[in-house]
Amino acid sequence: MRKQLLAFITAAALLAGCGSKEQNTVPEKAAADIQVSASSIADSLLEQFTGKMEPEDRELLVKLMNLDPETVVDAIGYYDPEAPEKMMIIVESADENAALDNTEKMEYYLNTVKDAASMYSPEQVQILEDAYITTRGSYSVLITSEDQNAAKKAVASQLN
Repeated sequence: MRKQLLAFITAAALLAGCGSKEQNTVPEKAAADIQVSASSIADSLLEQFTGKMEPEDRELLVKLMNLDPETVVDAIGYYDPEAPEKMMIIVESADENAALDNTEKMEYYLNTVKDAASMYSPEQVQILEDAYITTRGSYSVLITSEDQNAAKKAVASQLN
């Protein structure tokens, strides 16, 4: 089922391209002030998830979200194979402007996933609707989990 969903999402994302959407997030900290990595953020967030989180391929993440590979320093993602609506994606971008653009593309990806989930599994849509997505300095973070408040606190502890 995950492969079918992945194929559908890939096709939808490639066909739709990247829509423009007004971005509400603002970089909160200069990239030079951040002493963390995408890996350290992911490690701190993994404990916020129940179930077994599996890593996602970096190149696949970049393609699925239609990110410009030239702007991506690092991309790390995890998903729950038993509950594919639960995911965590952290993208480190070359600079803050690229991070804002990449966050916008991640939000577009999330909306594509929500649309797909609504067709086959409406009960998963609520977790996707409650997604936490933010830009902090040169980092873009997307988290869908049962406890978004804990996820927000974990991100804040790493990037504030």
